[in-house]
Amino acid sequence: MMSEAQTNPGHTAERLAQILQDGGVVALATDTFYCLAACATNERAVRRIFTMKNRPVTTPVPLLIADPDDVMKYADELTDTQQRTVTALGQRFWPGALSIVLKRSPIVPDIVSAGGGTVALRIPNSPLVREVVRLLGAPVTGTSANRSGENPATTAAAVRDAFRNAVDAVADGGTTPGGPSSTILALTSAAPRILRAGAISQAEISEAIHAIRLN
Repeated sequence: MMSEAQTNPGHTAERLAQILQDGGVVALATDTFYCLAACATNERAVRRIFTMKNRPVTTPVPLLIADPDDVMKYADELTDTQQRTVTALGQRFWPGALSIVLKRSPIVPDIVSAGGGTVALRIPNSPLVREVVRLLGAPVTGTSANRSGENPATTAAAVRDAFRNAVDAVADGGTTPGGPSSTILALTSAAPRILRAGAISQAEISEAIHAIRLN
């Protein structure tokens, strides 16, 4: 694939979706940092992400989806309680920096979940990312745009400096806020568990879940 790794604010959603459809990797601005996006149902493309980042294949990658209905496509066997909880949390925190861990659908490749049975899903606060996902017809990886052990990129220029032509396109979305990464919340056991503290606080999540239980 011909690389378009130069930063480009003019990349359209259609062009970015086509690059992803062809197995490419693009850098996109999200709620906190730039991410490296590959089509999540394309195992070869996802493997490129691990190689680019020097990321251990034992570490799962989160996925970005576009709409709440996408949860049912890429998560599996949700109980009624899980469905109500996801709906309530989504209404409160999506689009935004909350990743929800659920049992994964068979459509999600093993490499995404590091061979495990779960997947982390998030709707990002970026109209461009959501439109790319819709056009692609599949979720994209949402791992931060940095090599393992380095700071996540908050500018398109930082992505370009880190990866050069290894990334096929960089959509310049300006400087992202940085700060804490997305909060990762697991709904795979009897009680919700925060696996990674982040931008959404435990108090906010507890308040939202408590409201569910009162209804």
